[in-house]
Amino acid sequence: MNQSPRDDQPPPPPPPPPPPASPPPTTPPTTPPPGAWVPPPPPTSNVWIPPPPPGAAYAAAPQKKRSRTGRWLLVGGGLTALVLLVTAGVGAFLIFGPDDKGGSGDETAETVGTNSDLDALTSEPEESWAWKTRETVRWAVSGPGFTVALLEGKAGFVVLDDQGKEMWRPEKHDYSSVWVDKETKTIESSWYGPISTTAKGSSSDSGSIVWDYDGNVLWKDTGENRYMYGVEGDGRFLLWDAAAETLAKVREPTDPGEWKIQGEEFTVVDDAVYALDGDTLARYARTDGSLVWKADLSPGWKGIKQSSEIDYYANDDLVVLSADRTFGYSAKTGKALWDASGSGDVVATAGNRLAVIEPGTYDEKQGVTMPSTGPYPIYDTSGKVGSLPFSTGTPYAAVQMVKVEGKGEQVNFGIDDGQLFDAAGKPMGEDGYEHAFQALDDGVYLLDRATVSFREWHSTEDAWSLTVPDVASVGDKENNRDVYMQVDDDRLIVNDKHTVRLYE
Repeated sequence: MNQSPRDDQPPPPPPPPPPPASPPPTTPPTTPPPGAWVPPPPPTSNVWIPPPPPGAAYAAAPQKKRSRTGRWLLVGGGLTALVLLVTAGVGAFLIFGPDDKGGSGDETAETVGTNSDLDALTSEPEESWAWKTRETVRWAVSGPGFTVALLEGKAGFVVLDDQGKEMWRPEKHDYSSVWVDKETKTIESSWYGPISTTAKGSSSDSGSIVWDYDGNVLWKDTGENRYMYGVEGDGRFLLWDAAAETLAKVREPTDPGEWKIQGEEFTVVDDAVYALDGDTLARYARTDGSLVWKADLSPGWKGIKQSSEIDYYANDDLVVLSADRTFGYSAKTGKALWDASGSGDVVATAGNRLAVIEPGTYDEKQGVTMPSTGPYPIYDTSGKVGSLPFSTGTPYAAVQMVKVEGKGEQVNFGIDDGQLFDAAGKPMGEDGYEHAFQALDDGVYLLDRATVSFREWHSTEDAWSLTVPDVASVGDKENNRDVYMQVDDDRLIVNDKHTVRLYE
């Protein structure tokens, strides 16, 4: 189940499934998180899958892909992703996605998918404050005038003010995701506990809570197999009931809903809700839940129960559904347009196109997830129109979209590859950005161990570089990182295991 946030920031994402002890319960949608963000161990719960770079597609069963747009999300210990936070065992990460408007590459300043229009720190920033704790910090992300730090295990998270002083803490849970939604001025969270089996049956400690910025609870639901999918602009909530297979717009958990849509998998994009139900794909209006169109799926579709991995996403023109094969449908009419071999995670790319990122595979003998390898096909309504030719040394691949120096058409930036590609995936001769963390229209933030730097486009030298002092490493060997970082307008939030720092 996927959802796209309403404005361009880090994703989202749904939390990882619980450990396979007894038959696992229905797992929440895999969304996200501004998002930015890597994973070594296998895709099981209670195994840390660290953060991949912004716009990344995960190699293993990912999390609730709240969407390919952006709120900031903190994620920890499993997989997940706007601002966005997820926790399943140990760790956290951030992910960027496209904006809620869908975006067509020829639109203006704001670049869909990566928050690339954020104001960059083009001169060396100074440390404004440092907050220290004996608890383990998984990840930290900024909100308007505050910072949220996700802590290890049931310590929950802490909200810090603009001076780095503690403001409030929520009730304690092993949060799977926590994100800041600037449009609705809320902090949203979910947790997904392991299954426990007793004589009375199986249960899982799971739930969702939404707070306002002052820590007042606006929503709380701990119903089994029910997941808060997001907060709407009018303050209503999207509630996914996995057991009933419905998505509803409600005022509170017990509300029957302003509208309710039947389906096994959902994706919310802009003003549309897409529902995959059996052998049909349907589009509904997000405002009132009315049916826009319903289409039978193409020959070759094996069905949800028979497909091991399913992912789909849409823009203004195209819906791409990827299972054992990849299918393209008109977003306006539901008409089947084309189908192609291959499968993977569907992500937005430059020029109002969608790419399918084939994930890495888990090698049971070696006990590791093997790297994701390209090329990755790019599609529009006519079918395949290009491919991203890079491969990676990690189990995921990440693509961001930028307008270099804020000019011209949107182009793609391969985080792992460190170079720019046009909308068809052709290399633009702009490379060499090693250790890239976040691409902006102004340039690229780089992160190597505990050294943060910024490099403008077309330059071979860093505009500035600083090394975070006295670091207690987060131990991200896959990405060669001792600290994690979150990028915001004219500021950086950097954390190691026990300290959160603001640079501006």
